[in-house]
Amino acid sequence: MSIDPISNLISIISNGYQVGRSRVFIPFSKEKEKILEVLKKENYLKNIKQVEKDKKKILAVRLLYPNGDPAVNQIKRISRPGQRLYAKPSKFKPVLILKKTRFDLGTTIISTSKGIMTTRMAKKKNIGGELILKVY
Repeated sequence: MSIDPISNLISIISNGYQVGRSRVFIPFSKEKEKILEVLKKENYLKNIKQVEKDKKKILAVRLLYPNGDPAVNQIKRISRPGQRLYAKPSKFKPVLILKKTRFDLGTTIISTSKGIMTTRMAKKKNIGGELILKVY
């Protein structure tokens, strides 16, 4: 069992994409479910479904492969249990920028007092929080 459930979630998703799986199974928690919902809204996942297996709740996640390529190239944990990182909306940084167009290709997921969301949404609402992970 992993000490950090979010790192476990990241490992399962990245390993699933590396192997080419169409779906992966993740132990259930509300926090993981919210993170997965944000990833689905940002088009990194195809579908999320809560199922019960051996009287335990798990999340069945369908991975997205647009044009045969994985939707997630890299997913990294920012804040860790031993070192929490917080940021104000003015300190949010882009994940991956195209130099010519200045367009951000990645997404950073943040845990705020209003729930788990992307830094773009948090900036619009002008709230900061704990930086959880970045995806591109």
